[in-house]
Amino acid sequence: MKTIAITLNKKDLFFEVKNKLYAISDSRQTADNIETVDLIKVSEDTSDQERLLSSFTKSKNEIETLLSKYSTDDATTTQNETIDQTLTGTYVINLSMPDNFANTAKLSNMIHNYFVDKAIFDWLMVVAPTEAKPYSEMSESDAKQVTIMFNKRTKPTYAES
Repeated sequence: MKTIAITLNKKDLFFEVKNKLYAISDSRQTADNIETVDLIKVSEDTSDQERLLSSFTKSKNEIETLLSKYSTDDATTTQNETIDQTLTGTYVINLSMPDNFANTAKLSNMIHNYFVDKAIFDWLMVVAPTEAKPYSEMSESDAKQVTIMFNKRTKPTYAES
């Protein structure tokens, strides 16, 4: 067994979600709905930042549960624990994987995609529920892809003695 750490930068996640929500808002804007689509955009307000960071923490817990068979973390964040609501730092998911697992970078990218799509879904459910469904479906697909990649192994090689 080998230990791998999936590390996701909070600032990178926040920036990607913010940009995608801006693009969604921009693409939906007409002369009649400027105020409505403006709600889709993420501002620099602390409350917006905290809402997205809370979604990221929830995503981390969901991924740790999904990959619990190989998780080396003792426990996920509980509701009573203090959650760091700043953009500094990273989310780390520690896994103890079989030696023939060689897809750490791909798994990390897929988990990143899950965090982003899930955060967009969570955001849209609050500000524009009619826009949220595709992101629910994308985050479900991301979770399936994480599971598929998680279970891939490299082909064994024959070593002559």
